[in-house]
Amino acid sequence: MLLLERRRGESVAIGDAVEVEVREIGRSAIQLAIRAPRELLVLRGEVTDRGISPPLAHARSAPLMLLVRRRLGESLRIGPEIEVTPLRIRSSHVRLAILAPQNMRIRRSGAGARAMAPAEISPNREKSLKEFADAAMRQLSE
Repeated sequence: MLLLERRRGESVAIGDAVEVEVREIGRSAIQLAIRAPRELLVLRGEVTDRGISPPLAHARSAPLMLLVRRRLGESLRIGPEIEVTPLRIRSSHVRLAILAPQNMRIRRSGAGARAMAPAEISPNREKSLKEFADAAMRQLSE
């Protein structure tokens, strides 16, 4: 898991084909623009949690860019390997948790942007980030 803070208009490239941009930041929700190949299915977390499988025709007709509104803790699954969840909203930025395979590169836009991989996080740091994300999710459910 990788935690990143993004401001309005900033994006995160995940792998070679997926880009997630923060379009709007509200008081309790954000709007994300997802750019992905038509073959990758983009599902809300509540759909995958219920085990609902969407029709295959949806994947073929999916747009190249999809706008999605998410509240804190509501995940978004992009393809079979990527999951994005907003954890905290502040007035000017949002903290996103990104779950992706360790070998998948993640690139940030904006000043000081650099490519990084989730594997760059030390095991102790990764554990503390997971504990932080788990604690944030527990607070949301209370």
